[in-house]
Amino acid sequence: MIFTSQKLDFLSHGQETILVFDCEFWHIFDKQSDVHYLPEKEYFFVPRELGGFMFTKTGSGWKLNNEFFVTLSSPSDDVSLPISQFATVGIETAGYLDQIKDEIGMHWVDAHRSALDTDKQKLIKKAIKLYESDPFIKKHHEPHSWIKKFMKIYAESVIIVKGSGDIEALKDLCHLKGYEYKNPKHIVDIANWNQKSKKLCGSAQLERTFNCIKRYLDKEISEILDHLPLGDAHNPVMDATMTLVVAMYSTPSSRNKT
Repeated sequence: MIFTSQKLDFLSHGQETILVFDCEFWHIFDKQSDVHYLPEKEYFFVPRELGGFMFTKTGSGWKLNNEFFVTLSSPSDDVSLPISQFATVGIETAGYLDQIKDEIGMHWVDAHRSALDTDKQKLIKKAIKLYESDPFIKKHHEPHSWIKKFMKIYAESVIIVKGSGDIEALKDLCHLKGYEYKNPKHIVDIANWNQKSKKLCGSAQLERTFNCIKRYLDKEISEILDHLPLGDAHNPVMDATMTLVVAMYSTPSSRNKT
């Protein structure tokens, strides 16, 4: 599908590829240098699930390329418990993960190998095996070397994201695996619109912002949205859809300049 879109023209910053993506993360507690630890936290992120889509310039229009979804193993065994809320797993796997979370009996981020006794370490290991064995996760699994292909496209594109977390997670994975990291051509970060989102929608949270602005979308955005993947929040491909819609809505060319 090819779209003529002033908003995509604006977001492209003169480049010919727009890459929209989102990640769900492994929380890693290994002690490493030159990684992006969260302020006052003992963990950093690398991608666990990565999904989105691309637009490429074709004449005066933009071609929507097929969506992508990839899952990656953790490069460390000292990771937080994967939970169903932030995992694109089936109902059966989600139920088992919920049971394990209840058995461990502590906040899932704090539940990692080096913080647990032997019995609960076994539960973490079981949860990771269940997650990675889920049919959908297993179907889309790739070796870490896949990220080198993604980073080549990334470096040649304008990227659209919410916040710096996805970028830092990619940098950290490249650092851990010894892969080259190159900056994208330009970064469009919809987190820069957080204050206006709070004013309009009462929240800067992605799903709430998306649901809030849907009624205000003009024909240009609505036509593109009709061809974008939709589904549950915290599926990275769905989150990428919401991210793009917010980015387009918040461009200066939008009818509602809030």
